[in-house]
Order: sequence, then C-alpha cells, then structure tokens
Amino acid sequence: TGTPAIVEAGKIGINIRVNYGITIPIIVRKGELSYEVKIGSIDLSKDPQTGEDVVTTKFLRSGTRSSYGDISIVFTDSQGKEHLLKFLPGLSLFCPNPSRIFTIPLDTPKDVQLAHGIVKIIYREQEAEGGAIIAEGSQTLQ
Repeated sequence: TGTPAIVEAGKIGINIRVNYGITIPIIVRKGELSYEVKIGSIDLSKDPQTGEDVVTTKFLRSGTRSSYGDISIVFTDSQGKEHLLKFLPGLSLFCPNPSRIFTIPLDTPKDVQLAHGIVKIIYREQEAEGGAIIAEGSQTLQ
C-alpha cells in the first residue's frame, strides 16, 4: 500500500513506488571442471564523443566452467618503457557463454602516444586465487 496522491480538482496525479532488487549469481562447481580463455583481436581507436583512447577486444572461453579475474592493459613504447593504461578488477566470463566483447576506455597518460609500440592485455586470476595468468594477447602498433 502506498500513500494516495493528493490531486486538486481537474488535475491528474501520479503516485510512483520504486521496488529495489539485487541479483547475485550463484555458481556451483561439482567435479573436475576446466576452462580455457583466449584473447581475440585487439582494436585501438578513439571514442568519437570523448576523444579518449579505447580498446575493443573479444575474449573467447571454452570448457566446463566460468572464469573470473582481473584485466590489465599495458603499452610498451619503442624505448621499452611500460605504461599501465587500465586495470579492471573482477571481470567474469560465465559458462555457457563462449565469448564476451569488451570495449574499455583507456587512461592514457598525456605524454604517451599510442604508436610504435605494443599494447598487451593480460587476464589473470585475482591475487586471492593465486594470480596466475589466464590469457594474454598483444597488438603491435605502427
């Protein structure tokens, strides 16, 4: 039951009630389960609205279980210096979905040009799970 709307004569009133809800996925693992993740092509572009650097990539998952981990995007320039462009904790690839496309805005430092180097995406287990690398992919930039 809600509070009735008070309406003046000859006018329309609306009473709005909001119901909040949270959905939490529950994953049950039984038996020996395995998975493999590969990182597909890595496309670097500029967001047409903001002008910021964006990377788009497709993660390919196979096997009998979901994966969960952190993504790091690193640029290594022509002098070999590494620049962390983005860190995204807690990203998942749920079973039975075979793939997931990510479009990620980058935090490119002002003094770094994303050219003549390598962009690398590293997907690894969270530190609490051991931090092992699940998948890596890279793209050489001209």
